[in-house]
Amino acid sequence: MTSSAPASVAPIDQTFPMVGGTAAFRFSPEGVTLLYAVPNPGYQAEVEPEGTGMKAEFEGAGGKYRVDVWWADGPQHEIRVDND
Repeated sequence: MTSSAPASVAPIDQTFPMVGGTAAFRFSPEGVTLLYAVPNPGYQAEVEPEGTGMKAEFEGAGGKYRVDVWWADGPQHEIRVDND
C-alpha cells in the first residue's frame, strides 16, 4: 500500500485597487503576506496584521478604504469604505 503526501497549494497573489490606493497580497495555507501597498495622491497607507490575516487601510480627505485579507480554505477578503 502506498500513501501520497497531501498536494501542496501554490500561493495565490491578489491585488485590490481602491479609491485610496492599491494593495496586493500573497495568500497560502501558511498565511498572508503583503506584496505592496501604494497610496493614491492625498492618501496615507497603513498595513497591520489582523487576526490570522492582514489589513491595508488608505486614509485621506476622501475617506477611509480598507481591505481585510485572510486564508480560510482559500483566499478571503472584505473591503470596507468609510466616507464620513
